[in-house]
Order: sequence, then structure tokens, then C-alpha cells
Amino acid sequence: MSPALSGYIYFDKNFQFDDGHVGEKLFIILADSCLDSDYVVVARLTSKQKSEAVEGCYLNIYPPCYFMPESSCGLHKDSWIQFDYVTEYKSSILERWNRKTELTVAQTAAVVHCMSQCSHVEKYIIKSCQKSLQLLT
Repeated sequence: MSPALSGYIYFDKNFQFDDGHVGEKLFIILADSCLDSDYVVVARLTSKQKSEAVEGCYLNIYPPCYFMPESSCGLHKDSWIQFDYVTEYKSSILERWNRKTELTVAQTAAVVHCMSQCSHVEKYIIKSCQKSLQLLT
């Protein structure tokens, strides 16, 4: 298993966005990859307001997200865990990122359950996340 657990939230102060600009970005570790132990499965977070929300799964918006109010997860802003870009990174990236906070096991389970309902997320990614979640419980 990588040095991170499912539900850990990391901060990258020098993330390079698709448009080339460099800025701050939060990521959540969802799992170790079931294809290669040197990789972790991550999703990006945003604090941009998408709609009025309570904590939970929002599959009817784009991108599909899980909403975490700031008071529930140790972050300084309300955050949306986005499922449009669930991907794998080499676990060595964690050396560059700063660990910010972590979700409870119940919150992590809710996030994984929400993501597993997204039809565009690869089946092996969902399987990896469910397997990693079992290790937490």
C-alpha cells in the first residue's frame, strides 16, 4: 500500500492546469491502483460554487460531484470532489504534495459510493476504490 490512505486530502501549491497556468489544487486519495502498486487513484476538489447544497452526492450536475461543507471535513472552504477526472498518479507525487486533512471512513465510503455510480469512471478504478475502502473498515 502507498504511504497514503483512502480519504486523505492533499494540497499541491504548484499544480499545472490544462491551460498551462500554475496554481493551487486539492486532491483526495481514493485508492491504491489495482493495476500497479506504484500508483494511487485520485480525484480533484474545487471550492467553486456549483449550487446550493448539503453534504452528499450530486450526479445530476456536470461534473458529477460529492459536496463536503467546510465544517465537515477540516477544509477552510466548502468543497466539491469532482468525478470528471478520476485518474491515477505515481504515488511518488505524494512527496511533492502536502497532506491537508482526512475524511472519516464513513465520509470516504460515501464518496466512493457516489463515484461508483458515475458511468464514465473505469470499472477497475471503482474496484480499486472499493477494495481500499474495505481495508479501512
